[in-house]
Amino acid sequence: MAKTSIAALGLSNKVFFVFILLLFGLTSGMSIFTAQFWGKQEVGPIRKVLGMSILVSTLIALLFSLAATLMPQTVLGFTRTTPK
Repeated sequence: MAKTSIAALGLSNKVFFVFILLLFGLTSGMSIFTAQFWGKQEVGPIRKVLGMSILVSTLIALLFSLAATLMPQTVLGFTRTTPK
């Protein structure tokens, strides 16, 4: 039982790592836009960038959450390195 739990944790960590990478890339890109607008003293576009960042991050999180909840075997199957 313990070996199975540790294996499942290792597989799910790979999926979580991809999720974190996507969010990190998105927020890093959005922070560049924010810095540019801040340098030009334009606050309005910063609010739009922040709104887009929150919306897209939420959609990505929802997608990963639904996939992990509704079809966990399929999602974890993407990370499998040995054939069936």
